[in-house]
Amino acid sequence: MYLKVSDIRLLNIKVIKEGNEIYSGKSEEAPEEIKNLQYKSIIFEGVDIIIEV
Repeated sequence: MYLKVSDIRLLNIKVIKEGNEIYSGKSEEAPEEIKNLQYKSIIFEGVDIIIEV
């Protein structure tokens, strides 16, 4: 089962696609096209979560 980026709540996130950062900020404030992406991996980095899509 895959989860969408929007399923991650109350956290600061960085979203990486093909090696490029496409979003950085609060998960709730991400644009809808970012929220609807499914992630491949999640890495915890300090207080941020790095999400690869």
